[in-house]
Amino acid sequence: MKRMTFFLFLGLFILALGKTSQAQGPQPVYRFFSPVFNKQFLTIDREERDYLIAHDANWRYDGVAFYAFREKEPGLVPVYRFWSDVYHSHFFTTDPAEKEATEKNSEWRYEGIAFYVYPLESEVPGTVPVMRLWNEPGGGGHFYTTFPAEVEALSARGMHYEHPVFRALPSYGGTKLIGVHLHPFQRSWYGPGPFDDYKRLGIMAFNKETGKQHRLVMFFSSWENGEGMYGFGSAHPHYREKYQAGWIAGQIRDTGAIPMITWEPWKDGAGIDQPAYRLERIISGAYDGYIRRFARDVKRFGTQVLIRFAHEMNGDYYPWSCSLNDNNPALYVAAFRHVRSIFREEGARNAYFVWSPNYASPPRVKPPCNDLEALYPGDDAVDFIGVSVYNWGSDTTRGPGWRDLDYLLSDFLDHMARYHPDKWVIVAETGCAHDRSPQEVGAWIERAYRFLATRGNVAAVVYFNDFAYHDPRFTDFRVTTGPIWQDYPVPPEITEAYRRAVSSW
Repeated sequence: MKRMTFFLFLGLFILALGKTSQAQGPQPVYRFFSPVFNKQFLTIDREERDYLIAHDANWRYDGVAFYAFREKEPGLVPVYRFWSDVYHSHFFTTDPAEKEATEKNSEWRYEGIAFYVYPLESEVPGTVPVMRLWNEPGGGGHFYTTFPAEVEALSARGMHYEHPVFRALPSYGGTKLIGVHLHPFQRSWYGPGPFDDYKRLGIMAFNKETGKQHRLVMFFSSWENGEGMYGFGSAHPHYREKYQAGWIAGQIRDTGAIPMITWEPWKDGAGIDQPAYRLERIISGAYDGYIRRFARDVKRFGTQVLIRFAHEMNGDYYPWSCSLNDNNPALYVAAFRHVRSIFREEGARNAYFVWSPNYASPPRVKPPCNDLEALYPGDDAVDFIGVSVYNWGSDTTRGPGWRDLDYLLSDFLDHMARYHPDKWVIVAETGCAHDRSPQEVGAWIERAYRFLATRGNVAAVVYFNDFAYHDPRFTDFRVTTGPIWQDYPVPPEITEAYRRAVSSW
């Protein structure tokens, strides 16, 4: 947990530093990918990044590769940069002998020192090796990554892994957290009731079955149910008592994971027509007392909590949906900013806000409510960008049919990289319907994680290990059976495929 906490805070800290090109200390090294040339490009120059984003359609911005230094400091070595018109590619090396040999090769032109990094033999805490691959299928050129799962994904495409070349501080894109949604209540058709031990029966059992420690756990928390307002206390949430999100968050923290609360401003189970929860009422202060109490309790919690407030606003199935209840983009933005400002006023600095649309609006949602930029609350109010994206399989009322994740999500990731290059993306909900063979479902999952391994602006992925709407009458997305739905076992082929998919994350 301490190591994870270090990386989360380090990432936010050095990302903030990177917003000023003259800042000292570690700086982001930006990565680009060209679908035209099938090449990668790295630069530490923010102006060069912004120019390519705005003016060169051949290159797609792909997040931060790692963190390096602009100036020589003790313990650092220079990274030499070359360009090849033959390969349409850059080459980077810290090896003086390799630099000398490349200078003699007429295919490469020396461009100077790109940045400074730690040598490969360095033992500086927190650094990771930067690994190099040769892009044989793309006609030559190199790829550089700190993420082992990306090495595997690129190798599967036919690239040749060479070796580590130096060490650097990893970005989120170089560590990539795996997460899971595990429903914390046994709300089944056999009767509801809370887990007495969500930590052990839910999270730790899932980690054991999948062979991987999950560092992010998402759960849903409505503002109200029939018994009153849901709080963020620390008491055990006994059945028929008020929901205590803080107890669940504490169970998550005890496993070494970060809790992400999908915080829903509505009365649970009351449908989408809820005038009491119109966005205008939130903005006007009708719930300020409740929000302040929640924020103060989050502050007392002490460690990181991700607040995924009023998610999937670009749909038409929640009271806060832009297209319903006389809402509009300006009201949604104002409500998001209002809630976030209260957390700041209450000093809940450990709360990170996730703005989380669906990857695309349903066709029936029209402009401006399907315009992501109109719904964006602003960089100062958003810490992370989230997204929901599912393969709903044959259910074409909720999706375009059976599609791979790259088909569904690529446009969204490209959009966010272009318009919000300083924000990391959390895939906050994803899953694959079980309406094909277990082998096909497993293959979909493995392809999905290989795809996400190669997208540099993705910080974390949360798999939805549940039925849709927590109800076995709807689509099954699970990769393990879990303690709730023992009467609906998940085929072992799906569990094993998930184990393989996340094994190098």
